[in-house]
Amino acid sequence: MNNQPQPEEIDILQFFNAVGKFFKSIFNGIKNAILSVFHLFLDFLLYLKKNYLYLGAGVLLGLLFSFFSTSGKKELYISKALVHTNYQSQFLLQELFDSFNYMIKNHKTDLLAGELGIDEETAKHFVHFEMEPVNNDVYLIEEYDNYLRTKDTVVYQFMEFKDFKREMLKNPEINTYWELSVKANQPGVFGVLNRALKNMIEQDKGIAKRQKNLSMALETIKEKNLQSLQDIDTMRAIFNKVYLELAQKDPSVVSSIVVSKIQNITNEVEETDYNLFDERMITLINLENSVLRLNKFADPLVYLSSFTTTGKKEESILYNKYVLSALLGFLLVLFILFAIDFNRYLNRYKQSKQAKTTS
Repeated sequence: MNNQPQPEEIDILQFFNAVGKFFKSIFNGIKNAILSVFHLFLDFLLYLKKNYLYLGAGVLLGLLFSFFSTSGKKELYISKALVHTNYQSQFLLQELFDSFNYMIKNHKTDLLAGELGIDEETAKHFVHFEMEPVNNDVYLIEEYDNYLRTKDTVVYQFMEFKDFKREMLKNPEINTYWELSVKANQPGVFGVLNRALKNMIEQDKGIAKRQKNLSMALETIKEKNLQSLQDIDTMRAIFNKVYLELAQKDPSVVSSIVVSKIQNITNEVEETDYNLFDERMITLINLENSVLRLNKFADPLVYLSSFTTTGKKEESILYNKYVLSALLGFLLVLFILFAIDFNRYLNRYKQSKQAKTTS
């Protein structure tokens, strides 16, 4: 009996051996990289230990400088607002914030005051404007529903909520819910922003045109639903009058009509059966939706929570002048030590190179 392995079995064994070596080399590479980073970290700690006196002196000098310095960084205050943007006004809002930050950076407080419609004394206290998209499922579901209302029913099976959410996270600029953050070096200057930002958004011609077009469309839908509701009520009044006249002539006729109507509604025998009660309910729902959409899109910028009149003190340690000065002193001494050691390395390299050329 021949027990020698076949060529196919040898190829499979060689394949699995190669795969095993490949993964082993990957794991060894990852292990060596982690060990290298760890050893580098230990070397850095040893370097700090070796020069702890110099570094400590740098921290102490930084603290002394901040203690005796009268300038330092002013305390910062922050105020936030949550807004819903309609008619793509988030793009204009981002442009405005970028423009405000440019004016602040270049000390053009007169231009900032003119843009916001406030006095220059108030404008000079603003430090930074920022806006971040709010990715909250409650808001996203509402936006998803509004999105589907504008599309054909075929879209429902191709765009599920998880797909909609993924696209919103991938393209945050199309989000309609935003958190606005404004920093200033005085606590009581934020109240002017609510009206100022709203006015600037509403005065944009492109946004005003989009708002007018949608408002006209929604008003038309509302009027159509109101007219349909009036027609249905008129028809119901006519039917009631006919039933009343029939009842006066022959009560048995009205009874048979009512029984037949109830039977048709209960069993849904005929799809063409004209049910005024159902039609009226559907019309009322459509009317309610149109009114809700009119209210939702009444303004380009809707404040869900406004800027507070007085801001909160910024709690970041980087804005503490003592911490910042100590950190800068530490980094400055560390940079000087690195520069000295690097210069020594260059001198040794130069000497070794000269030694090789002379030998």
